[in-house]
Amino acid sequence: MFFLYDHLAAGGVVATATAEVGERRTQMVADQDETRQASRHERALNADENLNAAAHAAAPAG
Repeated sequence: MFFLYDHLAAGGVVATATAEVGERRTQMVADQDETRQASRHERALNADENLNAAAHAAAPAG
């Protein structure tokens, strides 16, 4: 910790690196959320298709 007090430029480098890591983490979380949303959407579409197929199979032929 004393290193950063004695070397002000190092403190700036550490602060910049910390900010960049925070930005990358924010982007990773956003990307993961998009993936989860797409996955949920696809499961919902598959469920809807399966329900429609079951309804057609159960409907009397006519």
